[in-house]
Amino acid sequence: MAVTEADLPPMVEALRARIGQEHELTQVNRLITADIIGRYALGVGDDNPLFGDPDHADTTPFGRVIAPPTFLATSYRSRPQGLRGVHALFAGLMIDYERPVCEGDKLTTVTALHSLEEKQGKYSGKSYIQKARTTHRNGDELVATMMSYSFRTLREKAKDTGKYNTLERKNYTAQEIADIQQKYLDEVKVRRGAGKLTLDNVQVGDELPTIIKGPLAVADIITWLNGVGTGVFIKAARQWYEYLHRHPHAAMLDEHGVPDAPESVHWDENIAAKIGMPGPYDYGWQRCAWLGHLVTDWIGDHAWVKRIDLQLRAPNYVGDLTTCSGKVTEIDREANTLTVEMEAIDHRGRLTAKGNALVSLTIPELRVPRI
Repeated sequence: MAVTEADLPPMVEALRARIGQEHELTQVNRLITADIIGRYALGVGDDNPLFGDPDHADTTPFGRVIAPPTFLATSYRSRPQGLRGVHALFAGLMIDYERPVCEGDKLTTVTALHSLEEKQGKYSGKSYIQKARTTHRNGDELVATMMSYSFRTLREKAKDTGKYNTLERKNYTAQEIADIQQKYLDEVKVRRGAGKLTLDNVQVGDELPTIIKGPLAVADIITWLNGVGTGVFIKAARQWYEYLHRHPHAAMLDEHGVPDAPESVHWDENIAAKIGMPGPYDYGWQRCAWLGHLVTDWIGDHAWVKRIDLQLRAPNYVGDLTTCSGKVTEIDREANTLTVEMEAIDHRGRLTAKGNALVSLTIPELRVPRI
């Protein structure tokens, strides 16, 4: 039975009572290895050897494999609390790092609901912006603090508004696919790698080499899940039905009456249509990772992302081609940092994500014992 607007007031009141209550999360990955980091990076389409080749990483100032700036998706999958049966659309994050996550870390993740704000929008009418604050520690050492947020929407309301129904899937010619393939082959040629980034060879306004992602296929989504882990809702056989016994509103029924994970909107056309989407779409974390990939390709092996702040603006659908671009907006010589603004634009010209990253050229000492 679908959750209706009349069901919301007591559910919202119960959820607001949990603001500030911390609890430890069950994690997909807790003990971080080079293999886990490398698999995550490949799930994004990122073959940077700093993230997956221990022999290469040994030659860098970090002296080991470090993780991409959005890697915390694989130790914490953003699962909004409460409001069972109310759909969650991941909408953005900000992560402040004390140092990079690296092989050997054993992360403990503690989260708390930070706020719950009611909004009125075109996609589903009444909705809620739900924010969470999460810390990631290696023992007593604080590694990162994250703020993440999601939009909580009624599935049937979203379907009725039809906000995105006018979007059509693009058909690609053989020449367009050949051009896309060549762009992918050319990207790695301009990856900085071992070349050293310094503030003396950067100016405000400098543009980063663009990267592309897509045309998005279901295989991209499967590869992402293989790298990040399946998280809370994707379970098999008995574990799935035990979960449904505890949370009967969690599932979405396919056209044959079979209860499937709410995340099936990312690969099932019919279930995506139930929440007002014209087709399956990417994971929000996945697109955030694309913008992280843009930055780390450019900064090379002698810098790291100290803070990343990203917002999702519109869904990215199967078949969409995305171009990620960025430019330098600030240089702080005293702090030995620079700031980059990034954006993701689809083939229609729609802005689907934007944000900024603070890049540090000071390499911290990584004291975590290697595995």
